[in-house]
Amino acid sequence: MHEELPKMRDQHIARKKIHDELHNLSQGDRFEDAKAQQLVDQLAKLEKDST
Repeated sequence: MHEELPKMRDQHIARKKIHDELHNLSQGDRFEDAKAQQLVDQLAKLEKDST
């Protein structure tokens, strides 16, 4: 378990960054569907790779 902590921490940081970007995108003046889809795809890949 201890050897997995750095990887888990990096995944948590990446997940937080993607969530923050999605939040900022949703709060902006223009919502960009393509950018949102790209972020969601990144998040899905991250979740898939973390199992």
